[in-house]
Amino acid sequence: MKTKLSLINCKKEYKSVSESVSVLSGVNLDVFENEFLIILGESGCGKTTLLNILGGTDQMDEGQLIYENKDLTAASKDEIVMYRRQHVGYVFQESNLMPNLTALENVQMIASLKEGSLDCRECLKNVGMGERMNHFPSELSLGQRQRVALARAIVKLPDIIIADEPTASLDPKTSKTVLKELLNITKNNHITVIMTTHDVEFTNIADRVVVLKDGRL
Repeated sequence: MKTKLSLINCKKEYKSVSESVSVLSGVNLDVFENEFLIILGESGCGKTTLLNILGGTDQMDEGQLIYENKDLTAASKDEIVMYRRQHVGYVFQESNLMPNLTALENVQMIASLKEGSLDCRECLKNVGMGERMNHFPSELSLGQRQRVALARAIVKLPDIIIADEPTASLDPKTSKTVLKELLNITKNNHITVIMTTHDVEFTNIADRVVVLKDGRL
């Protein structure tokens, strides 16, 4: 199985005037091509920090991040931006849609970042939002917003989707629907998924589950 992304001896601390708090204490992780990986852990255990480092939106204090045999640890700011733009899609706990853009415009904004992106309307139809694509986020339910966020993450056909507790604000029924759509679309497009959750109920959809506890996997 081909390794897509590797994190080697990752350490991260958050420092204040009075103390330093260790969040990640030497994490080692290989993420394989086309797998659906779930990182399981209690709230506050560092899952979001770990995802941010894997997705290139945060830096570790020590360690290495390797994407397809390329060491990104000492990459320039422009190189990290291109890594995020070309290879990574994001689904957050909250949809984080632009409130002044329609569902379609939110997806189009991300599609414009990369040549060869999928058809925006088709992406929205594939997540059940074909009839709501001209609505603004304020006119959509939480579940509908998260479906738009899913279409937005998929539209540029990233190699990796980073999903940070994407069902945290959804009811159980909607959560299962959104996760089923995420699983089907990413498998059909050969996209690697790294998803965090604190809910063991959702781990049965994963190819592999790792547990984050006390700063270690």
